[in-house]
Amino acid sequence: MLIKAFIFQQAMERKNALISALRAANYKKLDDIEGVKIITATASFINKNTVLLKGENKEIEVTAQRIFLSIQEVLLLH
Repeated sequence: MLIKAFIFQQAMERKNALISALRAANYKKLDDIEGVKIITATASFINKNTVLLKGENKEIEVTAQRIFLSIQEVLLLH
């Protein structure tokens, strides 16, 4: 049983490292696109075109035709 637990722990560590690397790569790809602004915040919809973004020190209301939310980023396309 200890060997299985160890193998599982190693697999989870490799998975987490891979996910971190992929998130960083995706962030960079988005950040390099002209006209894209990445905002790190908690988002909640006010209506279909408006979200309320709550960051550490402020709240922002953002309206756009299309809003894409991910686990870590909000992508706004005007």
